[in-house]
Amino acid sequence: MGLNEQMGAVDQLMRRPQDLGSLLGGGDDVARIVSTVDSERAEAVHAVFAELIAARWWQPRFPATVAALGHFLGEGYASWLVGQPCFLEAEGEDLRGNALGRGVLAAVAGAELPEGASELPEWLAELCGYEYLLAVGLPRRAAGEEVDEALEADLLPDATWVEGGRLTKRVLVVPFTWPVAELQEEPHDAEPDSHLRLLWLEEGAVAEVEGPHLAGDVLALLAAGSEDAVVLAADEEAGAALDWLRGLGLLAV
Repeated sequence: MGLNEQMGAVDQLMRRPQDLGSLLGGGDDVARIVSTVDSERAEAVHAVFAELIAARWWQPRFPATVAALGHFLGEGYASWLVGQPCFLEAEGEDLRGNALGRGVLAAVAGAELPEGASELPEWLAELCGYEYLLAVGLPRRAAGEEVDEALEADLLPDATWVEGGRLTKRVLVVPFTWPVAELQEEPHDAEPDSHLRLLWLEEGAVAEVEGPHLAGDVLALLAAGSEDAVVLAADEEAGAALDWLRGLGLLAV
């Protein structure tokens, strides 16, 4: 058995100490290696490792998502996240948000949760997607760095980019079912609140606002180069939306 295989077995125990029994049952070189591991010490090391990962990798960028996971999954939320298969997708300190985002999606989709966990709220994936955009998706675009577009599509399947035509910026239009901005302040309970949020890059920083219900349609018309008269003919409230977009600096003459 090579050194890489030995290190892989120890690494698996670091992430998933609950796998010790199955690894011992293999009756091979892996079993011989892990038989030297003290199970209680493995659990303790794992707990510290998982808490450090959560505190360093995710809490600074996804504070509300992490707080919600801690609230609903209990103290074992960090251990649960580190033990998920998606943890292996992390690049560096999960720079693209793959491990956390996929972990949240797995939890919402019905993955086995820690013992004693409460039922997860419907809004958790939207909250994670919102924080992802603010902390990862748009900042990485501003820096010219790669993003995980598949993860974005799964977290926020109805998000749409609009650009060109009479628009001065490339704008992301995202419909939310829940009040994600409020949940970022108090991520424990909420009532549905369907609304649109517009996000774009402004001098390298992320700008975002809640928009009127017509904003997406009006932006699509403007991106196609439509004149004001065409936009105004689409809806009686379109004039207010045009004025609002001009005020934000998103509309050229």
